[in-house]
Amino acid sequence: MGLFDFFRKNTYQSNPPAAKMSTHQQISVNGIHVPREIWVAMQLHSTFAIFPPDPASYDPMTKQILERCNNERKNILLAEVELCKPFETSMSYCVIANAYYFLGAAYRQETIEYMSKYLENPEWIPHKEYFEDDRARYLSGRWGILGQAYEGEYMFEEALQAYQLEKEVAPEYPAAYVHIATVLSKMHRLDEAIDFLKKAQNLRYYKEPGFGTNFDRVIDNFLTEFETKKARGYVYKPRPRQSDK
Repeated sequence: MGLFDFFRKNTYQSNPPAAKMSTHQQISVNGIHVPREIWVAMQLHSTFAIFPPDPASYDPMTKQILERCNNERKNILLAEVELCKPFETSMSYCVIANAYYFLGAAYRQETIEYMSKYLENPEWIPHKEYFEDDRARYLSGRWGILGQAYEGEYMFEEALQAYQLEKEVAPEYPAAYVHIATVLSKMHRLDEAIDFLKKAQNLRYYKEPGFGTNFDRVIDNFLTEFETKKARGYVYKPRPRQSDK
């Protein structure tokens, strides 16, 4: 479950606030007090879900912002950022970082800045009941996002460190292994990437993959891909940067 599911599941535990645009009023969600601006930012983000919440449940501020943004994705994401920037909390950093990530290549530096801030002390995750079984998976995903931002900026050493933490936090999921192998290949360490994936085939997650992880198939597919690249004499050539906002 992620941010989208969180907002499909939760409703106000207090009366919806009036449509005043800046209040710092606290909204109680699952026993957690959330500044209204951050709550609105997360509601805005939930509109991108395949099955978004019922608009009737939106805060009046959310409705006003959606109307003002003309439901345009970029404008909504930038509105999320502006709503959360006054708050220096784990929650606000997470929401801002996710918004910048959704904004794409032009906002990689901002993604790096705010995801790094979040991961320094990730005391908040999107759902109160998310902590035990899925906390590691969620945090692993945030390390993956940080790594992708670094990788997109050709900061491969930093990307590799982030992907290593992605793997350490939730080693049973194959994405981190693919990320590590990919960035190694971009560092002209293709043999090391292949060896890394071969070692992954000896892990218990490969021999007994968890439900829905497809660990074995993912590792096998990418190992074949990297071995094919080596046979063809593959050498990584970076693409031009995408930085226009």
